Amino acid sequence: MTLTMRGKPRQFLVLVLVATVIFVSYKAFLEDEHKLSFKGEPSATGKKSPVMFEDVNALMPLTQSSEHLEKMRQHEQKMLQNVREMIRQREEEIKGVAPSGGTRSSLWKGLGRTMASDPAPRFALSKRFVHLDLKGAPPTMSYMRRLLPFLRSLGATGILLEYEDMFPYQGSLDDICAHDSYSVDDVKEINRLAAANGLELIPLIQTFGHMEFVLKRDGFKGLREVPSFPQAICPTNNRTLPLIREMIDQVLALHPNARYLHIGSDEVYNIGECPLCQERMERFHWKTEGLLMSHVRAVSEYVAERHRLRAIMWDDMFRKVPLETILDSQIGRASCRERV
Repeated sequence: MTLTMRGKPRQFLVLVLVATVIFVSYKAFLEDEHKLSFKGEPSATGKKSPVMFEDVNALMPLTQSSEHLEKMRQHEQKMLQNVREMIRQREEEIKGVAPSGGTRSSLWKGLGRTMASDPAPRFALSKRFVHLDLKGAPPTMSYMRRLLPFLRSLGATGILLEYEDMFPYQGSLDDICAHDSYSVDDVKEINRLAAANGLELIPLIQTFGHMEFVLKRDGFKGLREVPSFPQAICPTNNRTLPLIREMIDQVLALHPNARYLHIGSDEVYNIGECPLCQERMERFHWKTEGLLMSHVRAVSEYVAERHRLRAIMWDDMFRKVPLETILDSQIGRASCRERV
């Protein structure tokens, strides 16, 4: 004999099953959210997560190989060790020159800031730049009009503006723009706001690592150093330098008063791995440092010779390069006559 339910009993059972599924899903969500919380940050349950900060990247294996993740972890660990050592050395120097009766605050409490008992400033920096990384959550123009005067009031003398896909690239590069990128008029307005507030504006263009906003596009996938990883561009591919030069030309066309161009080049996690680069390193008897210096020099020379600007870059990749290699590359000796 088969029992069947009709009418209200059947509807009630369906509602109970649906409610059970929703409850179980919600509990699972809370557990996952708790696992992915920052260390010490309250989760949806109101409890603080004991998980370390780096566990926030638990979803990265879905898009990146274990080999690349391990390489990134090792690189970041070395950088952190270098920073700790620099801070330790600086704090020892500070302790050694502290005036009698005066005390100085730890560097952890803010570079360039001193306690009330020590009125003498530790640092007298003539240039104090704020780095605005526009990817992810770029300020609206209405907010930018309030932000730049505020930064100036805090003592900033300049803005390092990292556009990534928020710059209004045109022509062959229009595909790398975000759908909500700034317009040409917006960039001109940002220049005007910076000048009105006495802030020097330095545009930043990534030219080696952090090229995901370009290399994720179908038209540029062939320029990846590693086909499955869009972080670094291949410095040997014959399409790479023309692409970078076009990006530089378009950005500097809208920054006519710039004196410097920041070319990024930090955290290049993949270098010398593709067949083209390996063949090139073998031909010139290079290690990866030689490939790095060759690419950086090619970009900086273009900035100097074509636009008469001085190129600057982050220092982390230089820390691993022997001094002899840097000197042999003659980087920084390109002719540069600043705009007047």
